[in-house]
Amino acid sequence: SGSKSFEGLEKKLSYQFTHLTVQEYLAAWHAHTKLSAEEQNKLFQENLNDQRFRMMLLFLAGITKLQDEQLQQQIFTKEELDLDFLAHLLYESQNAILCPILANAVQEDGELSLDFDDLFQCTVLTYFLSTCNYPWKLLELSHLTDQKMQVMQQVSREYA
Repeated sequence: SGSKSFEGLEKKLSYQFTHLTVQEYLAAWHAHTKLSAEEQNKLFQENLNDQRFRMMLLFLAGITKLQDEQLQQQIFTKEELDLDFLAHLLYESQNAILCPILANAVQEDGELSLDFDDLFQCTVLTYFLSTCNYPWKLLELSHLTDQKMQVMQQVSREYA
């Protein structure tokens, strides 16, 4: 006969993700549903500056809304963390209470230097600036394109 016998062979299940982002979201969901708050905080603390974990941490911030006070202190006391990523964490969490805290922690003198690489980064940073209600003494925006300025104006109207 022309058929093969599969007797004695174990059936193995294999999971594949068509895009890494799906796996990162599922990892964040797993961390949220299976890890204690202390374990989640440790996960943040150990991987906050690791580029490979950034998207998963952003998803976790969105899921948890960054409501754990111990985690908030860990995030804001990290010296090597860049403002763009902190602002992105806050954008994903939509935790507007933390924006002024970050603004005070980042620049006590009111000066801020931002890097607007793309339109989404403009959205994230405009959310941060609009939500923090902080009096920036200097904010240099002259290098932005008209398209980026339009995005910033639209986002700032949404969060005003």
